[in-house]
Amino acid sequence: MHRGREIEVPFFSKAPFANYDLVVYLGGGLFAVLIFWRYVARPFSIFDFSSLVSNGTSTWVQDVIYLVLLGVCSYVLGHLVSYQSSYFIEGFVERTLGKFSKIVEINTAHESKRLRSLKSEIRSNLKTRLLMWFRIPLTRLRVPVPKIFPTIIHLPMLPWYALVYFFGFFDFADTRLPARMLDRAKQLMKSELTDFDFDENKQWFRWIEYYTSYNRPVAASSMYNYLTISGLMRSLSYLFLVSIWLEFAYLIAKLTYNFDRVSHGAGNAVGWLLYFFVLYTAYITTATSYCKFFRRYVEEAIMGFLLEGSHSRS
Repeated sequence: MHRGREIEVPFFSKAPFANYDLVVYLGGGLFAVLIFWRYVARPFSIFDFSSLVSNGTSTWVQDVIYLVLLGVCSYVLGHLVSYQSSYFIEGFVERTLGKFSKIVEINTAHESKRLRSLKSEIRSNLKTRLLMWFRIPLTRLRVPVPKIFPTIIHLPMLPWYALVYFFGFFDFADTRLPARMLDRAKQLMKSELTDFDFDENKQWFRWIEYYTSYNRPVAASSMYNYLTISGLMRSLSYLFLVSIWLEFAYLIAKLTYNFDRVSHGAGNAVGWLLYFFVLYTAYITTATSYCKFFRRYVEEAIMGFLLEGSHSRS
């Protein structure tokens, strides 16, 4: 155990399932099954979890088969959730905040300049990556129109995003790296990767990430841990966001058609409020955690590239 970090055990490293599979795909898939059961299967009597519980007539073999089927379905569903979350959560973050390597680079500046630089980066991203400019016919006027498909799913969270921007709630983006360490890593990258032709301004982190993954085993282990945690948080944040939409859909159905098949406890109105409060809090927590842990993934790649084995290069 080096510096208290987790190292790879040979027996488990050859297992057919890696930590990412078990935590992100299986864990996220099991949570997705619960969401599906609450909002789709149970209200429409499609699936009942009681069939997984022994009722005295089924054998332990049948129970094991049920659990295996549940695990396989959850694992497959976890892949689907992870793929969708990479577009709707990770993609949205990169289209607004920017790439995490850029966020880290911005936050190595002096404290008095960080917030202004980060807000400027967000405004630039919104104009170029999240908005389309529609020209009014027969005029020279152009109006901004959001790209609907990647943006509309975040509609319930737009008030929170506005609060984060205007009040500068960007603690999740604060980096531990000093600017001189980042500059030194870029200089070392140019000397280590002289055989490759790359654009330093656009691709500097990609090359550091790959180099660290293949040549810095201690840092690579920590990077993998952060990648796994951030992947789970990304999947969960997507599921909570979907749950918020489903809660709104059932609320509208109840008010309009008196369709009430989703339980919110004995106190109906209070139950609705509590569910929305919990889901909003859960989404904000998991989405922020995703950003924080992926930022630490970026930091670990840079620090590992620069510091691990530095005595042998001096």
